[in-house]
Amino acid sequence: MDEDEHIIIVPHEDHVLLVSAEDRDIEVPADWRVIEISKERDMLITSKRHTAGDTIRWKVDYDRWLDNAATIDGMAVISSSNDLTIANIQLLGRHIYFFLTGGNVNEQVILTLTMTDNFGNIKHDTLQYTVVTP
Repeated sequence: MDEDEHIIIVPHEDHVLLVSAEDRDIEVPADWRVIEISKERDMLITSKRHTAGDTIRWKVDYDRWLDNAATIDGMAVISSSNDLTIANIQLLGRHIYFFLTGGNVNEQVILTLTMTDNFGNIKHDTLQYTVVTP
């Protein structure tokens, strides 16, 4: 008998512990931040929530209200609150954009919008915001 015939070889063991990957991504659902203005509506357009301390960019779409050849000439947005403020109002085509900032929890705020177009039409609208906790 050959000496090598009395050798027993134990196979290598795999000591690697596989840990399944964890999903650490937190998805924040998208907010719908477009407010549409239609010919059928007037005054209070909608009621939205705003989180205290956030700064959010809103879009107001006047496309369905304006005459086909009309464009927005001017826009004023006024807040009923000293703590929930409006900043950076932009007129872009048939839409306006503005930033809404601040607010106190449980505060009810009315935004008054006054839009004028190049034909001299004036449109008054109202948005209501409720300020919620972060």
